[in-house]
Amino acid sequence: MIRRSMHKLRSSIRAKLLLTLVLIAALPLTAIGVILYSSTVRSSEEQTIRNRQQEMRMLGVQLAAFVERIERYTRAIYTGEVQALLNEGPPEDLVRYKRWESELFQRFDEWYGYMNIQTPVNNVVWVSADGRIVSKERNIEPYNSWIKQPWFDNVMAQGGQAVVAGPFHRLEPYGQPDRLPYAVVIGRKINNTQSTAPLGAVLVELNLSTIAALMAETDTSNVLVLDNANRIVYSSDLDEIGSNWLLSTDWDNLSGKRLLWKGEEMFVNQTWLSGIGWRAVSLDPVKKLHTYADSFRNTTIQVGLVALAFAVLLAVLVARRVSHPLRELKERMKQLQSGQFPPAVEVHSTDEVGQLAHGFNRMNERIENLIKDVYHSELMRKQAQLQALHSQINPHFLYNTLDAMSALAIIERVPVLSQMSVMLADMFRYSISSGESLVSLRDEIEQVRRYFEINQIRYDYRFHLHISVPDSLMGTPIPKLTLQPLAENAIYHGLELRPDDNGFLAVTAYVADEFIRIEVFDNGIGMSPETLEALRAKLAMAAKHPDAEHIGLANVQQRLQLHYGTTHDIEVESKEGAGTNIVLKLPLPNE
Repeated sequence: MIRRSMHKLRSSIRAKLLLTLVLIAALPLTAIGVILYSSTVRSSEEQTIRNRQQEMRMLGVQLAAFVERIERYTRAIYTGEVQALLNEGPPEDLVRYKRWESELFQRFDEWYGYMNIQTPVNNVVWVSADGRIVSKERNIEPYNSWIKQPWFDNVMAQGGQAVVAGPFHRLEPYGQPDRLPYAVVIGRKINNTQSTAPLGAVLVELNLSTIAALMAETDTSNVLVLDNANRIVYSSDLDEIGSNWLLSTDWDNLSGKRLLWKGEEMFVNQTWLSGIGWRAVSLDPVKKLHTYADSFRNTTIQVGLVALAFAVLLAVLVARRVSHPLRELKERMKQLQSGQFPPAVEVHSTDEVGQLAHGFNRMNERIENLIKDVYHSELMRKQAQLQALHSQINPHFLYNTLDAMSALAIIERVPVLSQMSVMLADMFRYSISSGESLVSLRDEIEQVRRYFEINQIRYDYRFHLHISVPDSLMGTPIPKLTLQPLAENAIYHGLELRPDDNGFLAVTAYVADEFIRIEVFDNGIGMSPETLEALRAKLAMAAKHPDAEHIGLANVQQRLQLHYGTTHDIEVESKEGAGTNIVLKLPLPNE
């Protein structure tokens, strides 16, 4: 199937043109779609980075302001009343202790309103230098374990700077359902302004729902907040709070990367919240991020398919308009190739195809006229060549024969001269007779007999003639004066030079290999290999240059080829001291 399609594509200009036009339309549409889609995805990601960084910077500002408000709240420890109460310490008497405790947290409440904190505080805890815990709320159990953790040591080591710690798992008192079961603590070492006695630290506990409210205000969905130890302080998934961030911590190169989070590919951005020492990390699903790009891609594909359909339709029309006259030209050329002269192609345009059709019509007309001219010229040329060859052969033999008769008459003075003259007259009459250029094989053999009898008288019967031709072949057409020049060559170049009287000339005709083969053999002295090759080369040269003048074998070969074609040449075989055999090939009568 594929090979057949490829063959059709290679052999059809219409298919090539259609494919080219479709590719010209499809490739730019595809390239534009890919470029626009990639640009849209890249623009979406860049916009997401900018938006997320802006949102997280706003979150950082709000968290920093939030922590700053709580830090101002903790400054209540430096008021004179609180310093005095803390230096006094909690009384041992329970009544006095309750009064002292109430007055201490009343001072914090007064400071809360005075400083306009407006941030919900879950609890305030004082941890004395000896580890005693005084809590505004009654449940102090969590603090017993919290102050034994490294973060509390860090609070005491900071010399009065506020330290944010958490999150801590915390079941809220009074079972308030709108609170999250996690707490964040802001701790601060209390510096004594009235004496050198250590006063411990103050801890302000905040419910994590307070931070969640800030996150909601800044539309920071899918944002995690990590502390400086890469623990998750806040996440919309409560199960993640307090766990460690287990993915890449190469924060400098993380923004704009893609990570697998909970089995889904996420687009990651991060910002350091310098005000509180935390880090915000946003996780946006790539699938959701590319929703607009995918929608744009689908729209582009739909528009591209519609445009491609129009392009294909246009390509079909253009290909048909271009290929139809070309296919018509192809059919006309096939007819011309088979020897027929087709009618002229109808031309309806002046473009390149129309010009090609005009050219073909002119070529067809010129070829037809040229063939007619060549045909008539060739007939005239062949007729003229045959007449010229006849005029070359007739005097050639006549002069030789008359010379022989003259010499014989002078030397012998015998009556055979009359016999020779009669035979010579018959030969001369045969050679100069007008009419057809083709004669029967019988007439040619009679001409050879007359010629041979004359030469027998001349050479005192030193050689003999043998004729072996079936009666069925006697009527075979053959060019006039074909065999006599071969007999002449046999006598003068072969038999005449034999030292004895046993020479003979044999003329044989038979059918073989779909040809009538005529052999003229003499048992004369033959030819050396060099002489034979030279003779064959001369015959080959005569075949290549038919317009040149040739005598003897070349003359005979040229006349055979003029009548029957180049395949009807002369074959010469000879062996020095054994004789020479010349073979002619004539077509069968039905050819």
